[in-house]
Amino acid sequence: MDSSDEIDISDDIFGLDISGLTHHDFNPMPDTLHILGDEKACEVDSEIIRNELIKTHALPFLPAKALLRFKSVSSEWDKRISSPLLAHHQSFSFRKLSGFFYQTFNGLRFFSLDAAAYGVPRPLLDFLPADNHLMCSTNGLLLFRCSDSYYVCNPATGDRNMLPNPRYYHGTDPSAVLAYEPSLNNIEAYYQVICAFTAFDSPVVFFEIYSSETRSWRISSAICPELEDSDHYGDGFYLNGCAYWEISSPSPSPSAQLLAFDVQSEECGVLSVPSDGGVFTVVGDEICYVTSQKHLDDVFAFDIYGGLEMGLKRSVYLNLSGFTESKVVPAAGADAGDCLLILCVAEDGMQVLQKYGLSEQKVKVLCSPCEIALHARLLPYVNSLAIVT
Repeated sequence: MDSSDEIDISDDIFGLDISGLTHHDFNPMPDTLHILGDEKACEVDSEIIRNELIKTHALPFLPAKALLRFKSVSSEWDKRISSPLLAHHQSFSFRKLSGFFYQTFNGLRFFSLDAAAYGVPRPLLDFLPADNHLMCSTNGLLLFRCSDSYYVCNPATGDRNMLPNPRYYHGTDPSAVLAYEPSLNNIEAYYQVICAFTAFDSPVVFFEIYSSETRSWRISSAICPELEDSDHYGDGFYLNGCAYWEISSPSPSPSAQLLAFDVQSEECGVLSVPSDGGVFTVVGDEICYVTSQKHLDDVFAFDIYGGLEMGLKRSVYLNLSGFTESKVVPAAGADAGDCLLILCVAEDGMQVLQKYGLSEQKVKVLCSPCEIALHARLLPYVNSLAIVT
C-alpha cells in the first residue's frame, strides 16, 4: 500500500470534494450581516457564520481521513470532530466507496480509490491480535475473527469491540456477517453479527445472532434444511437488509447456491446461482450475480443475473483494449446500483480498476492498485467515523 493512504495532516484542507452539499449551504454573504433586535442592528462577522456553516453542514459530508486531519486545526475543531453526534451524522451522510480491503498470506492489505481523500492509519489495524481474519466489511465497519473471538472495529478511528463468546460452537471456519445500517434513527449505531452454522452433525443450518444493543447472543427461530449436500466456503456479506452466504456443493456435480437471511424478519431461503466464478453486487436496487469472460480479442462479456430465479437479465460487452483478464468486484455505498466495477489486468501485469456506468455506458478509470491476485476477495469499504458500540 502506498504511504499516501495514511492520514497526513499536512494535506491541503481546502482541496476536498463537497459536491454532496446543496448551493443553499454556501450562498454568498456580505462582509457583515445585520441582525435586527431590541431596536438596534448588531453586526456579526460573516466569517464566523461561514465557519459555522462549514462546521455544521459540510463536515458530515467529508471522509474520515479529512475529518481526522482537521482535528489539528484548533481545540474547537478537535472537540467538534470528536463529538459522537458528528460521527453519527457523517456515518449516514458520507456513503462513497473509498477503497477495498483484502487478505493475503502476508496479512491484511488496503488500497484507496483516491489516496488524497480516503485512507486509514498505518500500520493497518495493529490494535488487533496478529492472527486476525477479515470476515466482512459493512458501511465503514469491519468484522474479524481472531482465534476464537469476534471483533468489530472501525479501521479509520481504531474504535473496536470484542464480542462475548457465542452460546454455540460455530466450527473451525465460521461464516459470519456484520449487519450495520447508518440512519437518522440509529443514533446509537447498533449492529448485528449473524453466524450461519450446523450443529450435532446435522445438515440443517442454524443462525446465531449477536446484538450490540443487548450485548448478547441469541439463537434465531429460523432454520434452513435445504442444504443437505452442501458445504460452506468463504465468508458472507451484507446487502440491502439481508445477510448472504455463497454455498458450494461437493463433487461429482459441483454447483453453487446463495443462502439468504433477512435480518429484520429473520426468514431465510436459498437461491440457485447460474455458474461459478462470478461476483455478487448491487445492480439497480437488487442483488445480482455478475460473471466475466473474454469474448473476442479485446472484448469482454459481462453477464448480469438477478431476480428470485437468478435468471440472465442483461449482457454487457466492453472493449477493454490492452487487457488480458478482468474481474467484477463488489460496489458499495452511493456507488452501488448503476455501475460495474471491473479490475483489469494487462499483459505486463499492470492492474487498473475501472468503473462502467450502466446508464451512461461509459468507462472511467478509478485507480491503479498494487498487484492483486484476481482470486483475492475484495471487500468494499466506506471511509466512515461510525462508532463501534
